[in-house]
Amino acid sequence: MRIAEKKSSSAWLLRLLLLLLVITCIWAISKLQAVGQQYDDLSSQLSKQPIVIASEQIGDTRIKIPSYDLFDEENIWVLVSRDQLLSSEFKPELSDVTVPHGDANSPMKVATVISDSLESLVNAAKADGHDLMLSSAHRSREDQQRTYDGFVAESGTELANLYVLPPGGSEHQTGLAVDFSSASTPCELDSDDCSLSTSDAAWLADNASRFGFILRYPEGKTSATSVRYEPWHYRYLGPVLAQAVDASGLTYEEVIEQIVPGYLRSR
Repeated sequence: MRIAEKKSSSAWLLRLLLLLLVITCIWAISKLQAVGQQYDDLSSQLSKQPIVIASEQIGDTRIKIPSYDLFDEENIWVLVSRDQLLSSEFKPELSDVTVPHGDANSPMKVATVISDSLESLVNAAKADGHDLMLSSAHRSREDQQRTYDGFVAESGTELANLYVLPPGGSEHQTGLAVDFSSASTPCELDSDDCSLSTSDAAWLADNASRFGFILRYPEGKTSATSVRYEPWHYRYLGPVLAQAVDASGLTYEEVIEQIVPGYLRSR
């Protein structure tokens, strides 16, 4: 009889242990699922609101830098210049421009990311009595090579290096830069006949940064940009950085060196 009782007691204890093990497993699984859900929620939040990795003072404005990847050549803050060349493999995502432009029978393209802002700028200018057109937008590497080679053939390498950027060194290759002109029939027919009036240039200088564009080659800053004053050439950076750069009075090269010291020498 005792042997039977011991067997019964052992079986009951075994069942109890198994039950406790099952309960423990269920609890552990539920905790893992909860942690997994928290991780998914956090990942979703971070994808919508990037972590700020730096905060920089540009003039009187402090801007937040969500990622230094924004300075890579496929992003809108990339610096392109005579000394900071795009790679030969660079290919921007482009869209046809939706604003008036020179060579009206031939489509012009810009980087897709700036299309809406460019249209808003042109519409705002028109509302203020300034009719604008584009005289130039995206240029391919091949187009820039032809322009450079043609200038060299006509005027020599020394003058070409003063007035024309080499292939890979023009912001027009990114699709993030445009040249503005005052609207006119000659410009519409031939972009070589485009020009920007003093009043339209003044409106752009005062207002373009609200739409994310900066005057890329300001007067008196050739030593910093290596490009002479071009009141028609504007570059998209997005409203936050563009307004900070504009208010600071610095060139984009000077701002980049302030945000990322050594960047100009690292590429």
